[in-house]
Amino acid sequence: MNKLLLNSRKGIAVPVVLLIVLCVMVMTVSVVHFRKQSKQQNVSNFHFLRVNFLAQSAAQHMLLKLSVFPQEAYDSGVLGLGYCPFRGIVYDKDGNPPAAGKASPKGLEIFAKDCNSIEDEGGIEWVIDPERIAPSMNKYKIQKLEVISAYNDVNAKKTYLTAKIVSVGEGKMEKGNAGFRKEQLEKVIQLTGAN
Repeated sequence: MNKLLLNSRKGIAVPVVLLIVLCVMVMTVSVVHFRKQSKQQNVSNFHFLRVNFLAQSAAQHMLLKLSVFPQEAYDSGVLGLGYCPFRGIVYDKDGNPPAAGKASPKGLEIFAKDCNSIEDEGGIEWVIDPERIAPSMNKYKIQKLEVISAYNDVNAKKTYLTAKIVSVGEGKMEKGNAGFRKEQLEKVIQLTGAN
């Protein structure tokens, strides 16, 4: 009886070894597949972040210009609503604004024109190593600067304009065949002027 049990156990080694080899192969294939997918996801995330930071750079560039030239920003915003920048928006006793003239967004366009990274359009020059990152492949600009609303604070003798900045970051990434990507960022700010 003992001899029969010993003979029946000799053939179990081959299936156990094959089962272990199969398990190791499945784990290896799944790890390789997971690494490939996570690498593609990392490249995509990096590309998104880079272009998003370019759009944020344009908004920061505009915010810097607004902090340096607050009166010019206010004047161009008032002109964009159709009022005289020298007079401001003086409300009557009932709180009604004066009749607006022809609204001209030209002042806001001129004010925002140089807040970009495109040298041909009056933007800044990139100070980077062109072999690492080509400036022609990465750009930012202010797409739109517009006044959304205005209101008067009679007690403080100030007019407040609410403006919206729309900035765009564009980039092309050769690594990982990510291609061209464009991200848009919107910020709402408040401009103040004395009446």
